[in-house]
Amino acid sequence: MIFYLPMPMRTPERYATPGGNVHWERILSDILEQIPKNESFSYRVFDCGVMDLGDAVQVTPKTLNILEGSYSTHPELIGRYDLKIFLKTSPAGDTERTHFKTQRPRAAQDVRGKMDPAREPLLHFLPC
Repeated sequence: MIFYLPMPMRTPERYATPGGNVHWERILSDILEQIPKNESFSYRVFDCGVMDLGDAVQVTPKTLNILEGSYSTHPELIGRYDLKIFLKTSPAGDTERTHFKTQRPRAAQDVRGKMDPAREPLLHFLPC
């Protein structure tokens, strides 16, 4: 699930907020508000090749629905879950996973350089 910001939303003000580089509003409207309806739905993935929304992904809600990633802890989203589980990996393990997933080490390094600083402030919102 990739919810990058569309170009018009990529402003310095937006990026200055914790988790500001993720389109949390769309996670809320397209995913979290749909799951309780218990009906199949779809959302569109952001396509970095065209810098716009791409193909639709079909989802059928289950008894357990998992939204993973540090951006699921965004202050506007975290209060909407019945259960929260936080797992932390070592930086080396996280880098390995990113490189493996993308199979493009240079792109993964660029993504990590932009994403890690943006996701770190989100971790401060986690209730301990």
